[in-house]
Amino acid sequence: LVASPTADGRITSWLTTTPLPEARTDAAAVAVGGFLYVIGGAGSDGTARANVYMAAIGSDGSLGTWTEIPALPAPRRGLAAAIGMNEIMAVGGKAADGIPRRDVFRCKLADSNGGLTAWSVGNFPYDFYIWDHSIVCCGAGFVVLGGEDIWLLSISCEDADHRTILAQGLSGRLQRWKILSLK
Repeated sequence: LVASPTADGRITSWLTTTPLPEARTDAAAVAVGGFLYVIGGAGSDGTARANVYMAAIGSDGSLGTWTEIPALPAPRRGLAAAIGMNEIMAVGGKAADGIPRRDVFRCKLADSNGGLTAWSVGNFPYDFYIWDHSIVCCGAGFVVLGGEDIWLLSISCEDADHRTILAQGLSGRLQRWKILSLK
């Protein structure tokens, strides 16, 4: 669905646009350079997928034809993604076996036609596994907000308040994440 904001900030009526090639839930999405990317997620059978799809965004917000581009190194659902320093970072999620992972997948924007480089793989520190969260690029870093998490350091098993924040600076390489708390 697509809708446009009016001059006074209201949203126009929602209209249908080009559907994804297959049903998808729990996917991550980012928009950059006139393209929308849908990353991972679960198919209609509930199984995590590694597919990444890209579509051009029209001036009216409509979407062009979806194209399948380089897939994630492994299937993930419930992951989050953000764009910063000309790259996409996809973080966490659950694998096809339903087990949470701490992977950090990164790729660069390769060209003005929306192409991406191959994905590289890193990990969260602290044996921290997260899913159903959000990630944003703000200022000089990425910030991960909320979600479900499991700590595997013999500390605790769930962050029931969903208030843990992880932050990472931007330098073109994966740096140590900092744990902040709103508690």
